[in-house]
Amino acid sequence: MYFDVWEKNPGIIAMRDVLLTTEPNTGGRMRGAQQAFPPIKALWLQMSSGVAGLAIPKPMKEVMGTLFDRISRDKEFAIRCYNTFPIIADRYGSGTQSKGRDKGKPRLNFVKMADDPICRGLLK
Repeated sequence: MYFDVWEKNPGIIAMRDVLLTTEPNTGGRMRGAQQAFPPIKALWLQMSSGVAGLAIPKPMKEVMGTLFDRISRDKEFAIRCYNTFPIIADRYGSGTQSKGRDKGKPRLNFVKMADDPICRGLLK
């Protein structure tokens, strides 16, 4: 389940660049990820509404909706997301992963997100 709008989203492209050019818990990562977030949120809003939104499971809609809302009002959670989303953007989609322990391995299918400890960590 790889889709073109994910791969061509400017936020996803920027997040992958942020991962390659910054270290975790640094101002550069925070600023870069924060600037990359609006196109990702816009993609989610587009995907989760209308006819396309009917195909998205309700629990996923609730989780993602809560995530974007919480980022806007919880600074600590936002920092955790800005540190984590570059990794998630690199881990899922098409092509190969570019950094970390899985460098060079194929990116994962989105179905695997439910089992990913990094993704689950954002739900706490």
